[in-house]
Amino acid sequence: MKQLKQTVLAYWQARNEREQRMLTLCGVVVALFVLYAGLWQPLSKAQASQQQQLPRLQQSLIELQQGITALKGQPATGGNDGDLRTTVQAQLDRYGIKADLQVLPQERIKLQAGQLDTDKALKLIAALERGAGLHLEESHLSGNAGQLQLSMTVGR
Repeated sequence: MKQLKQTVLAYWQARNEREQRMLTLCGVVVALFVLYAGLWQPLSKAQASQQQQLPRLQQSLIELQQGITALKGQPATGGNDGDLRTTVQAQLDRYGIKADLQVLPQERIKLQAGQLDTDKALKLIAALERGAGLHLEESHLSGNAGQLQLSMTVGR
């Protein structure tokens, strides 16, 4: 390292004043280019990318806030069997499922549906439990994929 320093210093001292100024100027230009290419340009590209993502993220936030508001506006529990039946029927309609509903005592409903695909059946169960605030007391799935028979009892 010491030898390299001496070599550079000897090279520098061998140059006249005009060449030293020119080499200094070239060094500054190279340093500025490295700063631009290594720092400024990547930061500028990242900022532009984030500015492009911002409207999409803001729209997602608005949709999330609207969903939260809608969920808060829905009653978590109902008052009678008619409300329970309406709640279950709304979820069935949402997924395009036709089913027979039978009102049972103690705020419970038995649901029987046929010819369901697995995805719809699982989404319905999740929607009744999470979205409608009901609890699944009993369920039976039988059949082959795409031709499932669903029988379940839900309550408050």
